[in-house]
Amino acid sequence: RNPPTAAPPIAAVARCDFRPVQFEPESADVTSDQLDPARIDRTEHFDRNSLIPMRVPRTFIFLDLSGFTNYTAAYGDDAAGRILGTFRTLVREVASERGVRVAKWLGDGCMVVAVEQKAGIEFVTDLANRAASVCAPLTLRAGLASGHALLFEGDDYIGSAVNMASRLCDHARQVDVLMPTMQLERLPEGVTAEHVGDLDLRGFPGRIGVVRLTGAPAAIAHNDVGDLWTRSAFI
Repeated sequence: RNPPTAAPPIAAVARCDFRPVQFEPESADVTSDQLDPARIDRTEHFDRNSLIPMRVPRTFIFLDLSGFTNYTAAYGDDAAGRILGTFRTLVREVASERGVRVAKWLGDGCMVVAVEQKAGIEFVTDLANRAASVCAPLTLRAGLASGHALLFEGDDYIGSAVNMASRLCDHARQVDVLMPTMQLERLPEGVTAEHVGDLDLRGFPGRIGVVRLTGAPAAIAHNDVGDLWTRSAFI
């Protein structure tokens, strides 16, 4: 075998001419204009339909723990972190039971999306009742609104229903669950709606009639899935 060649001196490397290499099209049929990135049709590289916004009917719920800032100041970050962790665990549990999705966490609150309004109302009223004891001394307030929204890039929603739910949550006090009167379709069994008046919501023309949702929705039968993987397969 030939002995290894010694590396060239640094001075020799410095004298090398590192000029950019010019690449020419492989085919004479391809012009320089066609190689311009601004002119390339990107539909050849990904599915354009996956990025097209779709308008979908949804119910949006915004939740917020009332008094969280004062609680943090009084009891410290560790205590606030524990109660926030308890709150998020409860939200995930109730969302799973009621068939809704947590779209995003917002500090001491969150945004939840439901395909059907009934499921959204059942979720938020059930959560409010259970959070009253689990998250004490903090209380839960919520705003709910339904309508068509733009599903943007597959994981975000844009529309007036989203904004209205957020504004209603801002107006809710203590344990209030508010929603627009005009959007109320059908109340789940055990839930009642009480008219609270008309509100001025920032960004919306005119006053909006609002109702407060109270009560407890029908309980869900819990299936025992603890030994799911030890059971015989269905035939």
